[in-house]
Amino acid sequence: MKTLKFLSLFLIITLLGCTEENYYTTTQGLGKVNVYIEGNITNTEAQAQLEEEIGTLTENIYVQNTTQLTDVTINFSNNIRDIIVKNNPNLKNITLQGSNNTINEFQIYDGHYLNNITIKGIVEANAIYLGSMASNYNLSEHIDIECYDLVTVHGDLRLFIGQYNDPISNKLNFYDLKFVNKTIRNSNSACRWQGNYSEFNMPQLEEVYALEHFVHALNINYPKLKKAGGLSIGYGPSNQVVSFPLLDEITGGISFYQNPTNSTFDFPLLDNCGGIYLEGTNCNFNFPILQEIVNLSVSTSQSTINFPILHKIYNRLDTTSLSFTVLNLTSLNYCVEYWHYGIDLSSSTVNMVLNKFLTFQPSSGKYLNIQGEQPTGQGITDKQTLVDQGNSVLIY
Repeated sequence: MKTLKFLSLFLIITLLGCTEENYYTTTQGLGKVNVYIEGNITNTEAQAQLEEEIGTLTENIYVQNTTQLTDVTINFSNNIRDIIVKNNPNLKNITLQGSNNTINEFQIYDGHYLNNITIKGIVEANAIYLGSMASNYNLSEHIDIECYDLVTVHGDLRLFIGQYNDPISNKLNFYDLKFVNKTIRNSNSACRWQGNYSEFNMPQLEEVYALEHFVHALNINYPKLKKAGGLSIGYGPSNQVVSFPLLDEITGGISFYQNPTNSTFDFPLLDNCGGIYLEGTNCNFNFPILQEIVNLSVSTSQSTINFPILHKIYNRLDTTSLSFTVLNLTSLNYCVEYWHYGIDLSSSTVNMVLNKFLTFQPSSGKYLNIQGEQPTGQGITDKQTLVDQGNSVLIY
């Protein structure tokens, strides 16, 4: 009995001695739950601390508020919750090296002078946020981002790598990424990718839920992307070419904003899309096999817009220029609402629009709101016929 009491007391003393707050000895391989790299720490000191404190119990790693740290390599062999990097004004190089692991979030804030981010050995993440990179603050800097092995981002992947017009050519390569927003989706926000790049590559990407694609790069190709929830594309350079050779389904819609001149957007296999908003000058928009959409809004001039077999717009068509009206949709035979505004259509064009809608389905319940001259001749008759069939026609 005395021996048993002695052993129990020895175990209690031993355990108490190993439970210093947030710390477990490295000989046990447990490490700290939270690892902090902070203050006036050197590269050598930071690496030694990381090697000593990262263990199987480590959940969070913070690299923050350093004053002279320039390089950091974070090696880990277990799943990590969060890796946060912020307020490190001299930090230039970050390497994350996992071993077929998953993480919850990897976030970089205020990466003013970062030049390189390398990520390896992480296969899944719930969210990745790379914000306020080098060119936001120092236009003599650029950043190269190389990500290997990462296949799935369950939530958001946000890339704020400078502004659209920064004179900096950043490079970004996510070599193995296939899925973004795979399981964690926010209907009130979208992933945003923005910045000025000489390289922007995601060669394996297959699916993204909602994306604001404001990438300033000349040539962008998504060779394996097949499904998207919604796309907003804009703020690229003149003569930009963006290709989606395999994309066949967009469950939401596509919006093109602030697109500069002479840009080309190609969707050769897209056959399912909620709605499309087009904005740009002297651009090329190509949808060769799309047959049905919910809404189409065209606010562009002197552009080539290709919908050769689009025959059904379930809801509304908007046009705002003389170079593109409903008359350009030669296969269209179903449209519930047509709005033209911004510039007057001539009476001859109004006449042709009215005549075209006589043959459109549905036969009644259509609504036409047209800014233009009043119809003449047969156009007056066609307008009255539409009204008599139960349609509304306003020409002003």
